[in-house]
Amino acid sequence: MFLYENSGKLVRSMNVDVDINDMAVASSGDLVVTCGDMKVRHLTVRGWSTTLINTAPYEPDGICLTDKEEIVVCMRGQDNGKHIAVFSDDGQDRLHEISGRDSQAEELSLTLTVLFKTVRIYVLEGGLIQLIMTQEQTRLLDPLGICVDDETGQVWLGNYSGDVVIAEYLK
Repeated sequence: MFLYENSGKLVRSMNVDVDINDMAVASSGDLVVTCGDMKVRHLTVRGWSTTLINTAPYEPDGICLTDKEEIVVCMRGQDNGKHIAVFSDDGQDRLHEISGRDSQAEELSLTLTVLFKTVRIYVLEGGLIQLIMTQEQTRLLDPLGICVDDETGQVWLGNYSGDVVIAEYLK
């Protein structure tokens, strides 16, 4: 794994022995990553890896950290059912969970996993705050990842084609 500054300068390379699907950066600079073996791991800046959360029987897809550094994990089951769980910062406590069979989870998973080619902001109670992007607006074909920049009020969306779409929110 290679870590770069925004300017493109290489900061450090790390040898890791895990298959990383998605990652989030903690305020300490450490990484919280989802792995293909149904685990969420903590990677320190020195390259040490410890398991925080075992997500079996669900495979973790996306991950993000809240302002309190709680861990939000988007997962899918073998039936492609969607599941979202919020864990404490150390991964020990499951604070909140929504199943894909719950209408709120479908709406929340649209926000966090970028399903159905739209990006929406919802609150946990299920209320729509803002529709940010639709397929017609941005030519989204297969959105893969989403990142929110709180400082600039932008949402960055990675697409399977390699395109990155940037949209304004929180105006």
